[in-house]
Amino acid sequence: MRRMLRMTTMVLFAVVTCSQVQAKTKTEKISLWGNNVPGLINTTISETTIPKPDSLLRISNITHPTLEIFFPKKPNGTAVIICPGGGYGLVSYQSEGTMIAQWLNSLGITCGVLKYRMPGIGAFENNATAPLMDAQRAIQIVRTNAKKWHVNPEKTGIMGFSAGGHLAASASTLYKNFTLPQATPESVRPSFSILIYPVISMEDDITHKGSQKNLLSAGATDEIKKAFSCDEQADKNTPPAFLLHAANDQAVPFENSIRYFKALTSKGVKAQLNLIPEGGHGFGGSTPEIVKIWYPLLELWLQQQQLISSK
Repeated sequence: MRRMLRMTTMVLFAVVTCSQVQAKTKTEKISLWGNNVPGLINTTISETTIPKPDSLLRISNITHPTLEIFFPKKPNGTAVIICPGGGYGLVSYQSEGTMIAQWLNSLGITCGVLKYRMPGIGAFENNATAPLMDAQRAIQIVRTNAKKWHVNPEKTGIMGFSAGGHLAASASTLYKNFTLPQATPESVRPSFSILIYPVISMEDDITHKGSQKNLLSAGATDEIKKAFSCDEQADKNTPPAFLLHAANDQAVPFENSIRYFKALTSKGVKAQLNLIPEGGHGFGGSTPEIVKIWYPLLELWLQQQQLISSK
């Protein structure tokens, strides 16, 4: 295990608004479902922003999901849907969303920051599948607009942090399930995934308890926990993955990433696992000393996957 701690295994239809981020980044915000959110049974819940001392935007009580598209100046055809984390109780919209999108834009990647529904607030007929349906819808929207947005449908991937990593991995492994009306597995399966300190398993031994409770509710059966454990659901058609985790993560054990890596490679799926010694949990794009470590690792992987060009 000590060797494992030291190793670094190299192995994005309703348009709502168009604005400028930092006076340069063109964005377009899309409501995934408009006023027809699937299975919405509680319309009294109000979306809330959570003030924090660091002033980074966090959003909870989400019932009406959106996808905010960030357009690069020179799109290279690759697109990434970004799922911020927050234990399925909120989304860290800025540090694990817009900051990441702006950096990926600099590499020519078109990005969509997904503000997905929160299952733990009990607002939907099927709480556990609401976020996954949102992720699938987001992939569908990007591919539908591929020509307009200069995106290659075959280079449309998904990225997630923490619980958002679980959502991204779920989209990568459960695309045959819970599919949207008139959708096909091919239309909602991401081309690749990028998983940063992800929750992978819903099994009690290594899961993040808050994510497990919010997604599946207390008292979930072992069968349900297994069904939502992405390592258990991976197969030979699961898309390639980049995983990154800090060895000193006290919130989501790095065993989550190791299990997914093992599950993919055992099925013949290409995966790269990066374990860094320090970083803890939740560093996202807002911790400069960690960013300078993991951004280059991801950039190199994107080059190797021919998703961006070499400099």
